[in-house]
Amino acid sequence: MGWQTRSGGGTIVKLGDKEGQVREVTGVFTGSRPGDYDKPLYDFSGEGGEKLTLPHNAALEGRLTDADVGKLVRVVFVGWGTNKKGQNFKDITVHVWGNDPYPADLLKRFPALSGGVAAPPAARAASKPEDSDDDEDDDLPF
Repeated sequence: MGWQTRSGGGTIVKLGDKEGQVREVTGVFTGSRPGDYDKPLYDFSGEGGEKLTLPHNAALEGRLTDADVGKLVRVVFVGWGTNKKGQNFKDITVHVWGNDPYPADLLKRFPALSGGVAAPPAARAASKPEDSDDDEDDDLPF
């Protein structure tokens, strides 16, 4: 059979408001893996199955876990904040789909959502994220 090429992840996507950065990433969370300096990289299967990778960000630590693998996740750069020391940081929110069935249009847009229901178990009480205050109305319910 010979050699087979395997890549470690997808296109690296940085959240932010600078040139070349994006304000949000939506996709099926496929897991995390060690990156440079043992900082995690977060992998997603995006719309149409595109592989995306978010680099480490302190705001993502603990907000995405192995329990979220297989769920639809939306990570949004909200803006810049200032901590108690006066240092700027990226204000990022993470929305994870609960245990409700996925609408048909999302199943078509995100092929990795096989089965139509978010990853169990129901014992993990997943609450629905609050709506954001932005006026942009995409067709995702979170």
